[in-house]
Amino acid sequence: MSRQMTRFATFFTTLVLCFLTTSCARHNWYNPKQRTLPGGGPLAKVSADHTFSFVIIGDTRTGIETFQKQIDEINLLDPDMVIDVGDMVPGYAKKPAKIEAMWDEFDKIVSRFKVPLIMVHGNHDIWSPLSRKIYQRRYGKLYFSFDYKGVHFVALDSEVLDSNGKPTNRISDEQIKWLKNDLASHRNSRATFVFLHKPLWQDMHVAKGAGEHWFKDVHPILVKYGVSAVFAGHVHKYIKCPTSEGIAYYITGGGGAEMGNNPAQGDFHHYCLLKVRNNAWKMAVIKPGSVFPDTIVTEQENMMFSAGVSVVNIIAAGKPAAGELTITNSSSTKTITVKIRPDSKSNSHFKIIPSTHSISIKPGVKRKIHFSITLDDTKYIYPAPKLLLNVEGLSKKAFTINVILHVRTLKTPDCRKAEGTVNIDGKLDEPLWSKATLLSAFRTPQADHKAKFPTEARIAYDAANLYVSFRCHEPKLSELVTTVTKRDGAVWDDDSVEIFIDTNLDRKTYYQFVINANGVVYDGLGRDGAWNGKCTAKASREADAWTLEVAIPWKTIGMDAPKPGTQLGFEVARNREPKPGELTQWAPTFGGNHAPGRFGTIIIK
Repeated sequence: MSRQMTRFATFFTTLVLCFLTTSCARHNWYNPKQRTLPGGGPLAKVSADHTFSFVIIGDTRTGIETFQKQIDEINLLDPDMVIDVGDMVPGYAKKPAKIEAMWDEFDKIVSRFKVPLIMVHGNHDIWSPLSRKIYQRRYGKLYFSFDYKGVHFVALDSEVLDSNGKPTNRISDEQIKWLKNDLASHRNSRATFVFLHKPLWQDMHVAKGAGEHWFKDVHPILVKYGVSAVFAGHVHKYIKCPTSEGIAYYITGGGGAEMGNNPAQGDFHHYCLLKVRNNAWKMAVIKPGSVFPDTIVTEQENMMFSAGVSVVNIIAAGKPAAGELTITNSSSTKTITVKIRPDSKSNSHFKIIPSTHSISIKPGVKRKIHFSITLDDTKYIYPAPKLLLNVEGLSKKAFTINVILHVRTLKTPDCRKAEGTVNIDGKLDEPLWSKATLLSAFRTPQADHKAKFPTEARIAYDAANLYVSFRCHEPKLSELVTTVTKRDGAVWDDDSVEIFIDTNLDRKTYYQFVINANGVVYDGLGRDGAWNGKCTAKASREADAWTLEVAIPWKTIGMDAPKPGTQLGFEVARNREPKPGELTQWAPTFGGNHAPGRFGTIIIK
């Protein structure tokens, strides 16, 4: 039995024994009468009841520095227990040894907790029949309940798999039957709290039909037996959802995983501290080093306001380019005022005119703001500049949203004809590559950071093929992830590169090739992985890099030998897995890789 499992079993057994020996006198566990502490002053009144506190944290992911710092802080708070609502490891490995290694690392990291830890698994913890089997063997039941000082705790399994090993995004019938009996036998608890990973009450964060299932099959049971609150993770935010029929709903997914850019909409690392006193409870939201009330972000603020920007193409230094900001007020009753200004801490090489705006937007209205933007030197295009949007009228307090402007220079490199024979062996020692066009200066998708681990891609062609090579600089070659061994597997989860080609230059249709550091290939037409083409890929190793050569036949992407002047939409990206992981792109898309409207363009010479 693992150390983590031993700690949980000891804690759970203690709780069960406590319950069995005192269940007939549950309401005698505490005395609600107050007493004044001698010498403590007139306000030093404490209750003699069984007051206690516990922490809720989610999407922690092991190996992430943020989570480890929060463990130390939680230890200082000294709660009675910590409940992790899932996504505790990176997950999605296929080999048993890899899965076991992730959990071994998890056990080592959480051993730093000085308080009991209760685990509620998520989709990064259980994603397949194999991962489910391993989790159960190591940590026990997938759903369970326990009592502590007159309060009832319920953990549900939101990661139920169907017969094909795919997530159902439902609470199983077996669980629902168990839940009814469990809550019925604990209806006299001081409070009842329910925990699960996915917020199944919200389709937009889980899957279509999840909310209908929850409010039809689960929520009525919780209402019938007086559940106090439900907590989930999965979404990397903090959101206080609307209370429904007396039940408070929360999303808390800020334990360590990646975050968005807008703290005012819940994008910040955090955990929650809940205290039970008498028959009441109160919760605080804690950022590392700070304490906030649970209304720091409400669903109203998160859902009723949105802002998006167009892509701004910087043609040349000193030449103004047009930009557009779209602001939507989705409230049905409230008029808002939005004050817009550039972030003075962002890139000073940009000039935005007009520099400030103040607009009023009526309920349910979408407004577009036009501006011009000028860059004094294209070598300073990144990091992209930011706008600050101060929003008033939507809630009791004003809040500020950060909007990163999607600026880019039009990347139009030449693709030159290859000279001589190209031997696809993964080694970049042919004269061809020293003369081929270099694509470098990879950045993170939001263009706010240079790649910490440089990538050099080169392109060339002949009558038969488009050739692409990569040199992926890597200080941790021994830690490369190359799990996928079969064609068309989830290669993007390995150390890999991705190639996108828009042959029609329509900024809509494109071919995708993903190749890992061992040369295993996935290909698709757009997002359709059922399409299969032909390409040759070989990988190799250098002292501090892994290398790759790829030959993509023109015929496989529906083309004859291209003529000089032919233009193709083109993008290359790299997925780096050793910690810290990194996704970088040659042409930043300000989003995911599947964004053909934001690819660069190569010109056949």
